[in-house]
Amino acid sequence: MRVKVLGPWEPTAGSEALPLTGSRRVSLLARLALSAGQVVTARQLLEDVWGDGPTATAPEQLHIVVSKIREHLTPYVGDDFLVTTPGGHRLDLPRDHVDAHEFSHLFRAARAVRRQGELAAADRMFRGATGRTGSRFRGGSSHHRRDETLLVGADFHGDGRFGVGRGDGHQPETCRHAGAL
Repeated sequence: MRVKVLGPWEPTAGSEALPLTGSRRVSLLARLALSAGQVVTARQLLEDVWGDGPTATAPEQLHIVVSKIREHLTPYVGDDFLVTTPGGHRLDLPRDHVDAHEFSHLFRAARAVRRQGELAAADRMFRGATGRTGSRFRGGSSHHRRDETLLVGADFHGDGRFGVGRGDGHQPETCRHAGAL
């Protein structure tokens, strides 16, 4: 299974989009994907998915939503992808199967190359990161962390393009990226 959160949210198995609907189901799976491989406490999930004022029945609702996610996705990805632990839940998925984590990894590599003075190589790596993860700075997600990552990436990319004398066509690209956030 792979999960895209940079832009339109989409879980996939192979090349097939997985059929998951319902705002709480989608929000819960997206939240777990952002912490792929790590336990997220029930309390944190309730705060992040249910918002500022979870109701008294929110813990039971969380249990139901987790059950529904399993019910809908198990035929596609098996039954061990969503693990319940004492006090929380874990999406048992490698971090690089979530586009936000893959983008961050590739972006850090490009930044390291840039620090070594290899501006053209860093520019190519950044473009590769956005192309490989499909994160063309699309709108559709309200996660602040994603927006911040993409803005830092766009700023880094702009600095790299100006640094290698290719900033002349960068302004419209930067405006398009910023407008999508």
